[in-house]
Amino acid sequence: MKRFFAVIATLLALPSWNDAEENTAEYVLPQIAQRGTSVTVVVVGNLLETAEEVLFYRDGIKCTSIKPLTEYPDNGKQVEAEAGKAISLDLKITEEAPIGQYLFRIRTTRHLSEMLSFWVTPFPVVEEVEPFSTKNDDIAQAQRIPLNCTVLGYQPGGPPNDFDFYEVELAKGQRCTAQILSSRLGTYHYAGLTDMALEVTSPSLKRVARCDDSPLLGQDPYVSFIAPETGIYSILARQQMDYETAPRHYALHVGDFERSVIAYPIGGKAGEKLTTTIFLEDGSRKEETVALPKEVGRFEKEFIDYAPDTPTPLQFKVADFPNILESVTPSDPDKPQIVDTPLPVALNGIIKEEGERDWYRISAKAGERYRIRAYSRTVGSKLDPFIWVRPAPGNPSKINHEEDDSLWDGHDWEGHHYRHQVKDRLDPVFMFEPDEDGDYLIGIGDTRREYGPDYVYRVEIQPHHDSIFVHFPPYPSMRDITRDTIGIHRGSTFARPLAIQNGFGSEYAGPMRLEAIGLPKEVKFESPIFTKNDPVILATFSAPADAKLQNGLFALQPVPVDENAALRGGFVMTAGATQRRGDYNIVFLKTRLAPFAILEEAPFSLNLEQPKVGLAKNAELKLKVTVGRKEGFTGAIYAEMDWLPPGVNKQPPLIIPEGESEAYYTISATNQALDGKYRISINGRENEGGEVRSGTGFHFVAAPGIEIEILDPYLTIELERAAAEQGKESTIKGKITHLREFKGEATATLLRLPTGVTLIKPALISSSDKDVVFSIRVAKDALVGQAKSLGCDIEIRDGDQSIHQQTGDGVLRIDAARN
Repeated sequence: MKRFFAVIATLLALPSWNDAEENTAEYVLPQIAQRGTSVTVVVVGNLLETAEEVLFYRDGIKCTSIKPLTEYPDNGKQVEAEAGKAISLDLKITEEAPIGQYLFRIRTTRHLSEMLSFWVTPFPVVEEVEPFSTKNDDIAQAQRIPLNCTVLGYQPGGPPNDFDFYEVELAKGQRCTAQILSSRLGTYHYAGLTDMALEVTSPSLKRVARCDDSPLLGQDPYVSFIAPETGIYSILARQQMDYETAPRHYALHVGDFERSVIAYPIGGKAGEKLTTTIFLEDGSRKEETVALPKEVGRFEKEFIDYAPDTPTPLQFKVADFPNILESVTPSDPDKPQIVDTPLPVALNGIIKEEGERDWYRISAKAGERYRIRAYSRTVGSKLDPFIWVRPAPGNPSKINHEEDDSLWDGHDWEGHHYRHQVKDRLDPVFMFEPDEDGDYLIGIGDTRREYGPDYVYRVEIQPHHDSIFVHFPPYPSMRDITRDTIGIHRGSTFARPLAIQNGFGSEYAGPMRLEAIGLPKEVKFESPIFTKNDPVILATFSAPADAKLQNGLFALQPVPVDENAALRGGFVMTAGATQRRGDYNIVFLKTRLAPFAILEEAPFSLNLEQPKVGLAKNAELKLKVTVGRKEGFTGAIYAEMDWLPPGVNKQPPLIIPEGESEAYYTISATNQALDGKYRISINGRENEGGEVRSGTGFHFVAAPGIEIEILDPYLTIELERAAAEQGKESTIKGKITHLREFKGEATATLLRLPTGVTLIKPALISSSDKDVVFSIRVAKDALVGQAKSLGCDIEIRDGDQSIHQQTGDGVLRIDAARN
């Protein structure tokens, strides 16, 4: 344990892209431990001194103790740690804990941290000896390790690249598997891309196996081989391409376990026993019978694990429709394999020959809707599938699909289609909507004309289901992983924009509402009725002053207002786990549950005064903002509206100065704004004392929602063309059209007057006036010529509330002074 803390200290001392970030939790070390054991891990971050709880996204691990670290060893001496910089977590992993990834966050009294990951291995964990020395940097000084262990190793920050050699003793004919867990760890929040390679050398110094990337694990490599001779085998773990100079760590699983890479078929019908061939990395195969569950789960629960006690199980797809296996006879468009089974079905086959395409003939009816979805790269196959769909001879249909890759929404996830890349998206997903009753041909091949005995595909012709998903849109100038939690301070409101994502091929256009399932009873959740055409909506969460400090997970479920409508979907989050600069992600921490925390009372509160007048189109409205300051807090407040209805604009961020408690925030509506009533809020935080990019160090508080109504303008003014002479007074007249009644008198001024022309005094307009006259004065040196785009500003007051509206489009000609 002393050596481990020294490793942590050395990591902290090394240069890192993280140094500029101030996240609540930067990273955790170690990120892996054996099932059925207890482990102490260190979390490095900021403001961790009040850490109280760890929120795990699934069962299997419990945090039994959180301790602040006031010092840690560094090169044989104790170094004082800044307060809140590091804590230790005592974790207890159950004997039944599933192998694999565990997402978690840390709750302090004032923050819920960024999402991190911890992993559970079936093997004992062995630390790399002296990871920051050159002791195991050549094959002659390789570190001896036992079979069936997980090595916790480190790659120091940049150049030269670190070479880590390990050695195991094998008997001839013995199986050995080694696989890396590195990019999937999600070591850093930014610029921590890691791309490792493995190479194995025999006792006679011959290369036995080598791997960089892998179809199953992406940038994390694996090798598996049968030892050709008895003796000591060397395993080299290193960076294949060193994209960044940040220090990184990895877990290297080494054992005699089988490394299954794919199966055929790779899925089947729920409730059946599936006979399948398992392909192993060492080149061998074996027949297995897999019992599939009786019911199909939603989304990722449609998969089950094969060999769940190995470091990374193979996954089988489970469906509620039958399998069709390719026939032994090769097929082509002229002689396709006939599928007599009615849709939906799953087509299963292998592309074994160069340029091979497997063709099937299916029957479908016009008006039916199916999602055709390939499962090849998604489940680790080497095949990069391409799919063709065309009408069979005699069918007058115009359908002609040639489909290659897919977008995020086809997989029921969200992400940036250009910057965020995952291997799943190499599998095509598209809608098949027959336009004629009859037969259709569907062909499957490899995009690159590659082939092999394990180039497996599964193509499901799935029945379509309408769906809607919601996710957290990123804040401007902030990274995706920041402010991606619902953090409600006691006695306060928290407001969060939610992006609406139409499900793949979904046509449901009716009104919906959101249900928050799993929140504490004392938390009040509010969100508007919305449709699929609303890109973003605003949700608010409120907690009473006596609410218990706690955290948890909840679901956001779209529910149709029409009780007879069917709709699927929910909340989705894809947080970049390992990222290159420029937000290029290839590994993601994915979840369908939203995190919440009830936090300590904030030092201030916000309130928006309910306006007495509506917001007219082409008008602006000043909203009164008041600050409730707790004793001792006098700092400035940064306030901004994170959501407004379409067609409504906001002012730049409002800074409420130190010690002041009132200010006005201006919003304006264009003529494209939609009539209706909308609930809005304003978010605020301290103006100083935190990190703007990450949000750490601030209390985020929203005002309870108020209602604004967007209305047609009160009136319009059509300005007549006017002329004036240099050095004289003149008038500009306008025709008034009243659209809505207002009380009292409105004050009208002219906008965009040219230099040298001034309005003598504003004009007063009553609800009965049909004309208005503006008196102007022209300076002697005013420029001669036409001034276009003159307009009017109309101020209408209702008590202490005012609304400004703009109208008119006039022309003023300025003539030279006459002698």
